[in-house]
Parts: sequence; structure tokens; C-alpha cells
Amino acid sequence: MRNVGLTNSKVPDAPQRYLRTVPIFEAPEGPHAWLNQAIFVGRSVRRQKMRQSHRCVFACIA
Repeated sequence: MRNVGLTNSKVPDAPQRYLRTVPIFEAPEGPHAWLNQAIFVGRSVRRQKMRQSHRCVFACIA
């Protein structure tokens, strides 16, 4: 798996933080081969009530 991302975490005084990620899978033939044919896009979501500060949400575009 290769993961490419974009964030503004190094931008001082940014009004809102964001993180976008695009993982690329290289799965062998078999039950997980469909991962090679799909496009995944992820974003980090900040939740006030979660113990961890961020949660990644992924969407699959087949």
C-alpha cells in the first residue's frame, strides 16, 4: 500500500486544519484484488467527544 496525502498542518494561523489522503493498494489476485480497481479518498475529521483528536473517513469510488 502507498499513501499520498495533503495537509495544511504547517501553515501558521490557518483558520481550519485539513488532511486529505489517497491510498493506493497493490493486492494479489484473489478475494482482495478488487482493491486494485478502486479509488479511495480519505479525509481526517476532528471530533470533540472522541478520545483521539482525529478519525479518518474513507470513500471508495469503484
